[in-house]
Amino acid sequence: MIRTIALLCLVAAPAFGAFTANMRVRFDLNPFGFGSSSFVEMPLTIWEAVAKNWVQKTGPTLPSGYENLVLYGPADDNTLNLYYDDNYQIAAFQIGLDKEQISDSVYDFENQGFTSWTTTLSNGTSRDYWTIRAYFSTADYLATDATARNSSRNTETLIQGGSMVVTGFNGELYTISSDPTVLADTSVSGFTEQACMVYMGHHFYYNMTTSLECAEGRLFPWFPLSYNGVVMGIGFNFIGKYDVRPDNFNYFESPGVAAVKIIVPKGPQCFYELAENPGVVTMHVYFIETPRQALCVFEG
Repeated sequence: MIRTIALLCLVAAPAFGAFTANMRVRFDLNPFGFGSSSFVEMPLTIWEAVAKNWVQKTGPTLPSGYENLVLYGPADDNTLNLYYDDNYQIAAFQIGLDKEQISDSVYDFENQGFTSWTTTLSNGTSRDYWTIRAYFSTADYLATDATARNSSRNTETLIQGGSMVVTGFNGELYTISSDPTVLADTSVSGFTEQACMVYMGHHFYYNMTTSLECAEGRLFPWFPLSYNGVVMGIGFNFIGKYDVRPDNFNYFESPGVAAVKIIVPKGPQCFYELAENPGVVTMHVYFIETPRQALCVFEG
């Protein structure tokens, strides 16, 4: 089942000019880490992935319409792998949580939309992961002519065809529109506007209100980000603790409860309690080259 969700975008601030599509991962305010430990640039094509010594992998079974996507990533690091389409362009990403490194998790992983995946490392040992995915277009869009898709590719954002798709509760696919005219309808979106944060933009949390119950199937694993009239990225969140292996890159953030209250000012007390104990693990994935243009000066 595909459930359509539109995201609310606020009135745009004065424009900085057209955006340029790129994929950068992990938020941090430290200016010295830009490009190395934060806002890390990802390969947008298979050729760029190969140039980074990434390898092709056999991933979990994908939903209908996405099964022809090809998975690439660092040989022995499955924290963040990317899918590419028949034009060799980036089409989706997969976040992997090493099962041995997870502790104090609160919610059932399959209920939250995760898929179990066992893969073999270069030394022959196997490793188990909980994985979750986001796609930069709908399956219907991917089914259209490859040449036509390539010639009409949107170069201002990674989202193609006006919508992206994420895996949500019980593995259902949720379509998130990037059309500003659709995004303005909050009754359709299901998301509530939270804070606009520097370098992150406006945060939108699904059904997040002060009265939300923090039961199974209530805290959505994704929170889209918008700024200046565009969906500039999406965030992932997991309630629990996660210890990244020393030989894996740490794309995650661990905001404290004080930061969570600032980012999500209209949340329930139970959410803040979970953010304090056991904690929340997040990852910000940006779809544009310049997420640091999101200063939240002209937007509340």
